[in-house]
Amino acid sequence: MIKYTVSDDEFIINNYTKMTTREIAKVIGKLPGQVDNHIHVLKKKGLIYNKSNYNSSVDATELEVQGIQNKYDMTSIRKQIKLNKFIKLQINNITENCEIIFKTYNYFTIRHNNYVDSFNYTDLLMGVVSFATDIH
Repeated sequence: MIKYTVSDDEFIINNYTKMTTREIAKVIGKLPGQVDNHIHVLKKKGLIYNKSNYNSSVDATELEVQGIQNKYDMTSIRKQIKLNKFIKLQINNITENCEIIFKTYNYFTIRHNNYVDSFNYTDLLMGVVSFATDIH
């Protein structure tokens, strides 16, 4: 399995509509087919959309306001995630009681029964996973 770093993902997301797959692959040191496959994964996660879904006529002020709101939301999410606390996460319409066992500025790791999983805070912001209830 090909490993992608957070910076690889950010580069792909930020340049998906501006560069070809071949150009992206060259910059991040991957093969174009590998990048195509990873773009498909990012689409399934809802992190990028088909190029035809991007609207070039979006008002820059509207984007700036949304960016500021997202920044405040991310700060709020980070404050709610505390080590060794239990939270109920809704993942794929299944609610799970999970212990937070690790956190960094960008992601947190939970333990549920016999498995461990990590999520970016943006996964919460974008609705990939959500708090099923308030954090205890």
